[in-house]
Amino acid sequence: MITEIILENFKGFRHVEIQPKRITAFVGPNGTGKSSVLQAFGLLKQTVQELEFDHILRAISLPLLKGPLVNLSDAGSLAASFGEGQPKMSFSGFSTLFNQERQYRCGAVFSEIDKVFLDKAAADDIWFVNSLVVLKGLRMAPAIRGFSDPLHQLKDDLVEDVSLMNGVMEQAEQTATNLCYSRDEVEEISRLLKKVTGTGLRVDTVPSKSVEVKSLNQAGAFNIVAEGFGTNSLIMLLLQLVMAEPGATVMIEEPEIHLHPKAQADLAEVMVEEALAGKKQVIMTTHSETILGRLLTLVAEKRLTPEDLAIYAFEKDGETGVCSAKPLQISANGGVEGGVRDFFDTNLAEMNRYVEAQFAQVNEKAS
Repeated sequence: MITEIILENFKGFRHVEIQPKRITAFVGPNGTGKSSVLQAFGLLKQTVQELEFDHILRAISLPLLKGPLVNLSDAGSLAASFGEGQPKMSFSGFSTLFNQERQYRCGAVFSEIDKVFLDKAAADDIWFVNSLVVLKGLRMAPAIRGFSDPLHQLKDDLVEDVSLMNGVMEQAEQTATNLCYSRDEVEEISRLLKKVTGTGLRVDTVPSKSVEVKSLNQAGAFNIVAEGFGTNSLIMLLLQLVMAEPGATVMIEEPEIHLHPKAQADLAEVMVEEALAGKKQVIMTTHSETILGRLLTLVAEKRLTPEDLAIYAFEKDGETGVCSAKPLQISANGGVEGGVRDFFDTNLAEMNRYVEAQFAQVNEKAS
């Protein structure tokens, strides 16, 4: 599990430190840097995935700026012009992938790499090896996900991470293939889907070498493209969550997309249950008051402890454009010290505006 993330001179950040927990939610207005944190990991993830172990030392010093998880090939989009200094990233924590807790650490400087990494013997250090294992095991669910074709070509084999395929279409095709080869996972995803949208999942092979993903409801089985896009967009997310190994981290962009508010709340509960039961970590960006509300409710119900939940509020300075993130203090009863800026109070403000409009109409009629 990742317990600390540090970014320097990366996109909108001069310096930011984040201490994720079992469940971590990034909240804040658009363009405040929430996705940038995930993109930093995407850079390292797609780099490690593309190259052999012998080349990883060189690879981390020269990340693939253009890849399936993130495209920062425009140098101006990679480094913010906040004084001197090259973009840097480091993360640390404890891994349970080897049935014991071992500290690992990974630091990457995108212009040159620290001398210790250049030492061939450093590759044998357990913290360095563990960092590579964590990056290999890291799974991501991008904001754009789902099936748009009724049939997908069956590939020769499944892959560890479908998000590393190039483009939405190829990701969908590989997702269908992974589902076809992973019947136990299909049953588990179907069970979780029913909790969120009331719709199950079935995967059929179709001649010749094609895969059809279907939704299951009371009326029968239907091609997924005929289903509402809420269920459609959940399948890849749940596949990443279910197939993640114990101790692994799953990073999710806006899990709430295309979902009804009740389904959003139920999805939050499903993600928590899967993370706790499977000893996995979930780091998400979200604009959903409903998801955040359910997470805090689970704390109040003592099904999730404040020690297992972190909420970071992201902001951008209106004058300098510098992004920042600060942790919010969560109490044992699910309260947030000082509240969550622009969350929950938005609903109250809207209700107040609605009531004032109703009174105005009443007064107008009375006069």
